[in-house]
Amino acid sequence: MTETQDWSDWRDAEGLDWPLTHFSPAELATAHSNQKRDMLLRVHWPSAKALDALRASVGHSLVLHSAFRSPDHNRRTGGHPNSRHLHGRAFDISLSSTRDVRRLVAAAFQLGFVGFGFYNRFIHIDTGPKQRAWDGRDDQSKPHPIPWELPGDPART
Repeated sequence: MTETQDWSDWRDAEGLDWPLTHFSPAELATAHSNQKRDMLLRVHWPSAKALDALRASVGHSLVLHSAFRSPDHNRRTGGHPNSRHLHGRAFDISLSSTRDVRRLVAAAFQLGFVGFGFYNRFIHIDTGPKQRAWDGRDDQSKPHPIPWELPGDPART
């Protein structure tokens, strides 16, 4: 298996021996605002396996809002021109049954995620290449939920 794999139609990945337990090819494919799926799929296996392990570590469902984005979809959503979503290395997620953001971020960090963006309805996580965090919430007067006690935190160095 190569580190990154592309499909022109995500349904072609469904018939394979899919190595992820908690996320299907359809969930990782480009999503559009009308909830229909684009056919394109790019999977960066180390990142996807870390996402799968994150789901297992939190012990309950994660809602996956966005994973791989085609360049077209990334432009339409106002994504960064070099978004990690374009490379299959980023995920926008929310917790389905708890608000324990610190625990989720700490588990994600331990699994190799180093980019964390906090928004009103989801958390962006990605596998880098560099460690960073930002607050994209509308109301930035709320306490920032980043668990700064994480080892190697750039805010502490």
